[in-house]
Amino acid sequence: MNNETESLLKTVYVAHRARAGFNGNCNARLENLVEAGLMFASIDSAPKRVGPPRVYQLTPQGEALAHKLLEEDAHRNVRRSSE
Repeated sequence: MNNETESLLKTVYVAHRARAGFNGNCNARLENLVEAGLMFASIDSAPKRVGPPRVYQLTPQGEALAHKLLEEDAHRNVRRSSE
């Protein structure tokens, strides 16, 4: 998993969901995370909005991985600040 995909996973964890947008690279990463079983996609039934209606949320596996990545970042930042 590259840095951009990890960042996306952590962002979705904090935001609790992501919407498909007009950025093809980001949409591809979201779909890759769905294929990996870390996210699931559903259709947003809200009234007409701009952009694709797909909404992505983390599976329990995705939440656990994102939580682990965020904890590792926090520990790394604590070590840097204490040096």
